[in-house]
Amino acid sequence: MRCTCGAEFTVANASLIRGATMSCGCLNRELTRQRGLVHGNCTRAHKTGAYSSWLHMIQRCTNPSNGSFHNYGEIGVRVCDRWRNSFIDFLEDMGPCPDGMEVDRWPDKFGSYTCGRCSDCLERRQYFNARWATRAQNNRNSKRNKIYTVNGITACHTDLAAHFGLNRATVEWRLRAGWPVERAFTAPRLRNQFG
Repeated sequence: MRCTCGAEFTVANASLIRGATMSCGCLNRELTRQRGLVHGNCTRAHKTGAYSSWLHMIQRCTNPSNGSFHNYGEIGVRVCDRWRNSFIDFLEDMGPCPDGMEVDRWPDKFGSYTCGRCSDCLERRQYFNARWATRAQNNRNSKRNKIYTVNGITACHTDLAAHFGLNRATVEWRLRAGWPVERAFTAPRLRNQFG
C-alpha cells in the first residue's frame, strides 16, 4: 500500500477495514511531535525539568512498578486530579522548573501533591502543597528525616548539627548511644568521638 506521504508499506486487510492502520506510521509520528510542541516542554529528544518532574511525580504515586511507589502511592500519597490529568495545569500552577530543582511536597511532607483549587482538592479540603526545591531541600523535607528542637531551634538533625558546629555523624553516633537530644547537639566534640 502507498501512504499519503509517498512511502510504501505492508498492512493486513482487516487492519485497513477497521481503521486501525491509517498511515505508514508517519501520522502517529506527526501527532506525537505536535503533542510535544503544544506546551513546548517535551519532544522526543528533550524534556524540560518541569515535564520530567511531573512525569516522575505521577509515576511514583500511581505505578506499582515504579521503584519509589512504596514510599508514595502505596502509602496513600496522591496527585490531585488537576495535576494528574494535565501537565499544562501543573505548569500553570507551579511555573517553569528552575535549573537544578525538583518538585517537593511542601509545607506538608506527609501530604499529597495538591493544587488546592480543583474539585478534587476542594472536596478533600486540601491546600496547595508543592514547591520547586533543591535536592538538599527535598532530602531535608523527607519523611525519613528526623526533626528535633534544641535551644528553641527546630530543624532536621543535619541542619542542627551544622548550626552547633558538629559533624552530622557525631550527632548520629551520640543519639544511637542514647545521649539526650539536647546534649547530643550541644556538647563539644571529643577527640575520640566519631566525626
